[in-house]
Amino acid sequence: MNYEWSLDIFYKGIDDPAFSSDMQRLEELVAKCKSYMSSLDPNDPKATLRAAIELKEEMAVLTRRLFGYFSLRRSTNSTDSEVAPYQTRLQRLMASTAKENVMFEKYVGSVEDLDAVLESDELLSQYKYYFSRVKASVSHNMSDDCEALFAQMNISGGRAWSELASHMSSNVAVEFDGKTITLPAVRSLAEDDSAEVRRAAYEAEIACYEKIKDPIAFSLNSIKAQVNLEAELRGYENPLAMTLENSRMKKETLDAMLEAIREYLPK
Repeated sequence: MNYEWSLDIFYKGIDDPAFSSDMQRLEELVAKCKSYMSSLDPNDPKATLRAAIELKEEMAVLTRRLFGYFSLRRSTNSTDSEVAPYQTRLQRLMASTAKENVMFEKYVGSVEDLDAVLESDELLSQYKYYFSRVKASVSHNMSDDCEALFAQMNISGGRAWSELASHMSSNVAVEFDGKTITLPAVRSLAEDDSAEVRRAAYEAEIACYEKIKDPIAFSLNSIKAQVNLEAELRGYENPLAMTLENSRMKKETLDAMLEAIREYLPK
């Protein structure tokens, strides 16, 4: 089985001129974002919001492209030392805009007749739902400086624990059918046509967790400790309330999904 694929649609490698160009362009956009968000014009919300959205759009396209490339490379090799420094650099670069993002959200929350402003512009009208979510979340923002600090600390906090869990999972050896394979490989057998293969793969997966249970448990506990703290700092009733809002989901919807699962599990 071949566990590698071509990522040339993104970049042909770290030495690809397109990669260097995108990294440089993103750094320029981050600098532009910091400058622009620090001086939002309260007297012309239409022009201000449009310029901000155009800037955010370009940044989003580049970050998703770069993060996608890094993630796909490390999904088959979590120890990929070539992309790891660039991924960390990108994380720090995006975390550095946390303060400016809060400034923008507070600005959106301060715009009077926001719906009318959005309807008056073809581009902005496409983002009505986005702006409604931004306005609703303003009450849960921390101070500008706290948001910036939290974003930076997350790199060596929750995000680092998450990467450790991914690293342990992708490198653990799984004994299956007399061979040693990877956890992603055995998980892929969950789609096998044979029920016996699916069952054997599931049992092999469960058995392999014994080897990494302590670091995985420590990682998950540390991640959830940060989530509990963040929910408290942002003034949510509990972490579930924060997760539901971030997921754009009502609790009633979640409860209905879980109840459907409980009813179907015996079958």
